[in-house]
Amino acid sequence: MIVLGIETATRLCGVGLAGPDGCIAEYRMATGGFRGEQLAGAVSTLLRDAGLKPSQIDGVAVSIGPGSFTGLRVGLAFAKGFVLGTDKPMVAVATLDAMAFQVPVAFAGLCVLLHSKKNEVYRGLYRPENGKWVAADDPAAVPIDCIAEGCGGSGTAFVGEGVLENASSILGHASNAQFLPPLLSMPSGCAVAMLGRNLLEEGIRSDADKLVPRYIKRFQGVA
Repeated sequence: MIVLGIETATRLCGVGLAGPDGCIAEYRMATGGFRGEQLAGAVSTLLRDAGLKPSQIDGVAVSIGPGSFTGLRVGLAFAKGFVLGTDKPMVAVATLDAMAFQVPVAFAGLCVLLHSKKNEVYRGLYRPENGKWVAADDPAAVPIDCIAEGCGGSGTAFVGEGVLENASSILGHASNAQFLPPLLSMPSGCAVAMLGRNLLEEGIRSDADKLVPRYIKRFQGVA
């Protein structure tokens, strides 16, 4: 099974292809967000360079949020158009899950952070389970001074674009925090494709007609 992954949740947008042996090809561009025509061009280039035709794609995985309102809409609209034109299945992949998927399961816990509104970040908490990262809580929009709350004991790794500028706040609540290399903080179309491929092989599908971006509400534990 070959799956096309679409990642447009942040300013670093990308597309990727995943097959039985992992990532086949990937294209990333930090532009502040893909426009529809740029995304179509990127996918066309990706398929051409990989020697594939749209008809050879077995499914599409799309990053569904949280993230940029406009970016998510562009990515989802393209994914829906692609599956409509090729009659292929589609699956939604949570943006934070795709970022966690890139991180080795070698820490006591994982905290993924993406930019949200001013003084907030989108946060996803994960725990290791059977060699995989499993969500430990629902993703939330968290005030910066609450980032490390609920992250558990020592040895939690932090990753994502919301980490470096908030390092002092994180260390103030989690002195043993591990900050991972910047490369792992970059959203990846290939990670979306690989995780989406796993879901599709499990028989999980998304209804393209009903699928909408997942915008999460403000963290309920803070006034």
